[in-house]
Amino acid sequence: MLARLVTSMLVGVRPSDPVSLGVASLLLLLTALAAALAALDDQVHIQRVVENNAIQSRDLTRALETLGYRVVPTSANFLFCDAGGDATAFAKRLHHEGVAVRPLGAWGAPNSIRVTIGTPEQNQAFLSAVRQLGSGNPTPGFESSSSAP
Repeated sequence: MLARLVTSMLVGVRPSDPVSLGVASLLLLLTALAAALAALDDQVHIQRVVENNAIQSRDLTRALETLGYRVVPTSANFLFCDAGGDATAFAKRLHHEGVAVRPLGAWGAPNSIRVTIGTPEQNQAFLSAVRQLGSGNPTPGFESSSSAP
């Protein structure tokens, strides 16, 4: 029902009208908030997400450590991985492989990346890209960004 209401309200949005765009942004924010609140009431969903996070965090950490990376222990939905070199350049190379990670230079950790814990399939795609770029080297692809493809 909420989706229909939001859709009907968004039909009249004109991209050139700042007020119209503001209304659209507010509606999308309210929709996201409603979805988040509904998810909090879904105990089965919460249990599934918590279990996935624990298992995938463990598996990602082991795989990255096997490849020579240092991973900080976590209870969050992401890993802090010390990549041992220019994390921004490495993040750009991963992006070219279709994988998004966040370099943490803006937070005072220029050699580290934030890796969101996803589904097993998403995590395998990330690890495959890291392996492809790294070829077993614990600091893969960390040349200066000017030499990155």
